[in-house]
Amino acid sequence: MVEIGAYYVPFFDNLLDAISTPAAVLAGMIASASVLVDLPPWLQYPIAIVGAGGTAGVVAASTTMLRLKSSALTAGLGNAVLATFELFGAFGVALIAVVVPLLALVVVVAILAAALRGVSRRRRA
Repeated sequence: MVEIGAYYVPFFDNLLDAISTPAAVLAGMIASASVLVDLPPWLQYPIAIVGAGGTAGVVAASTTMLRLKSSALTAGLGNAVLATFELFGAFGVALIAVVVPLLALVVVVAILAAALRGVSRRRRA
């Protein structure tokens, strides 16, 4: 909650971006390397560094540049709009990450139920 509130303070949000961009790159590399444990190290670490670290860096740098340009054009007042969009976007993606697997489970159960119903009808006939 403190971080969300801090992004609504002009120019303080730019400071947070300057700190969080390298942290996002490092977190991306660590998270990726931790799930690629079945790969040999000569493949695991380059994928983690280039793939995940690079992707996290591009996303974080894009957000930082957008916020910097907004600060320059609106004296920091437009950053609240960006922070609001970012907040709703993050909430939406998190909601999708929870809901879509549940919907997939419902679809699989429905398909299995329909298949079992079809098999039982064939046996009767």
